[in-house]
Amino acid sequence: EVQGTGEEAGGRGGRGGRERERGRGDDGREGGGRVKKFNDAEGRFEIDDLSPGAYTVEVVAPGYTGQRVETDVLAGRADKEMIITMDEGLSVTGEVLDRSSQPVAGASIYLLARAEPQGATSGRRERGERGDTGDRREELRERLQQAREGSRGGRSGGRERQDEKSQKEAAALIAGLGANESNEIESDDAGYFKLGEVPEGTYNLVVYHDAFLPYVSRVSIRESRGIRPETVRLDPGETVTGKVSYQEGRETPAGVTLIFTDQQGLNKMVSTDERGRYSATGFMSGTYNVRARLGDSRTAPQTFSVGRGSNKFDYEIPGAAAPQRK
Repeated sequence: EVQGTGEEAGGRGGRGGRERERGRGDDGREGGGRVKKFNDAEGRFEIDDLSPGAYTVEVVAPGYTGQRVETDVLAGRADKEMIITMDEGLSVTGEVLDRSSQPVAGASIYLLARAEPQGATSGRRERGERGDTGDRREELRERLQQAREGSRGGRSGGRERQDEKSQKEAAALIAGLGANESNEIESDDAGYFKLGEVPEGTYNLVVYHDAFLPYVSRVSIRESRGIRPETVRLDPGETVTGKVSYQEGRETPAGVTLIFTDQQGLNKMVSTDERGRYSATGFMSGTYNVRARLGDSRTAPQTFSVGRGSNKFDYEIPGAAAPQRK
């Protein structure tokens, strides 16, 4: 069994809340969850009838930021209590992981307020609000609509279509933020992130790392029920490899930056090594416009289609765009 106490950061017993336990198998996959409500004045809880193993214990309470801890459950009665400390107030917290449940550091994280009904202002950003021009909002709405419509065709399973739709929507949201966006935070070395002092409302939680596909999920924040920690699992997407050369047959250029722009307007930067070769993950299936950045100038775009799995794309820099020999 599991015994424990949920308390405020200051050491006082917490209010009543919901405790959720999830078991993990030997392969690291999460099993089914169980939810138990408790309303003890000292914040105490107890869960019995558990099989021995590794578990995740998650506590959510009204007016508090949810907390999640890992614990090992042994056979028999618990011989000591776990103490789970919770912060009063509403913050969005969580972890960014890859497919193998390893933490992803350096992922950019945005919390964008979703459009509210009856003409309410859209496009709010937490941790520093910045308005968009009407043209930019209209452009973003058009990209989102294209992303949704582009994912409706075909006969694949609903889950696959939803995943593709979400990835394209996330790409459109990130592209709409602009190059000078300064309100994002980054996941730390443990993949952890925290967005503090978040008002009640409904938000898009957008996560982007250049080596993975863009991610978006809906987050609803209500003081009456608290906030659960988020687990973001990033998909590595498709792989593109290739080399960059000059049409004139000159030596292979090193340190050239290729700019892949998807149909939602999101740019992906890839640099070549000393042999002029590159390899990158995090591509969606679809058509990209590809340009090379040479100093302060860029070449004319070429079109490249990314398919499932590994893709190869060799880029030739036009002779007129190549730096002149001295």
